Amino acid sequence: MSFRVPLVALVASVLVSAAPSATAAPGDALPGYTFCGWKNFTDGSWTLTNPEDGAFVTAYASGMSCQAARRNVTRLSSTKSPPYSPRRPGYRCVRLVNKYEFSSIRCVRRGGSAKFRTQTGS
Repeated sequence: MSFRVPLVALVASVLVSAAPSATAAPGDALPGYTFCGWKNFTDGSWTLTNPEDGAFVTAYASGMSCQAARRNVTRLSSTKSPPYSPRRPGYRCVRLVNKYEFSSIRCVRRGGSAKFRTQTGS
């Protein structure tokens, strides 16, 4: 008897349950973070309601206001050459996940505990 199939099924179920969905809600915040909203690409505003299908950007805050987290996400940039690392002046930023059509970035304020995260995808 082979344990390969049950092991593959277990790993797949863990990966699927850990992947963010485009239907996240305020109660679905990342552990230790407050959900701060979805970016509305039509008018540039932020909303707490689920977006329509398509590209998305979310913001999460820890140790800072949601307004500050949304502002930081909006001002986040990347280096001009590969590997195109995320950057925000005054923060140490790292790309936690970089997959096809999905990215997760965490930035921590230098010398402090304030941090924000963003997830993008489609």
